[in-house]
Amino acid sequence: YDNEVDYFAVEVSGSGSLTVTMTQTTDGNRSFSYSVLNSSGEVLDTSSCYYCNGEEMSVGVGASGTYYVGVGSDYRYDAPVGTYTFTASYSDSTEGVEFEPNDSLATAQSISLGETITGSLSSGYDNEVDYFAVEVSGSGSLTVTMTQTTDGNRSFSYSVLNSSGEVLDT
Repeated sequence: YDNEVDYFAVEVSGSGSLTVTMTQTTDGNRSFSYSVLNSSGEVLDTSSCYYCNGEEMSVGVGASGTYYVGVGSDYRYDAPVGTYTFTASYSDSTEGVEFEPNDSLATAQSISLGETITGSLSSGYDNEVDYFAVEVSGSGSLTVTMTQTTDGNRSFSYSVLNSSGEVLDT
């Protein structure tokens, strides 16, 4: 069985945030999975919902161009019952937005001290790690505060590394 995925193209005019709001029109026995992909087909983020009712997923887009929303079944052998609707909206605000790729020290997203970032991991299966870089002026103490915004059966972990990738604290 091969899962069908519907793809939709979305044009954005610059860097910012692309938000997908998903609704399932029938209470079915399967959930929908939806993703945002860049023009190279790389998944920027993915989510799923059982009987979606206005579920939102926001992703950072780093440049103008075409992005894609893919919608499919979250279940490997069957499709959800009913139909879905979604809305894609764009904001040119980049404040607090995580941008991919930031999956290595070399591609770490630069952030300012005190800046709050909202990010997500697109998959737990490939051990995705998001990296952020912050510039400090000298020796001292660095405090990192982490909040998980949704309840789930998984938790996030984080470490503080130096510029060589050595773990200073975890």
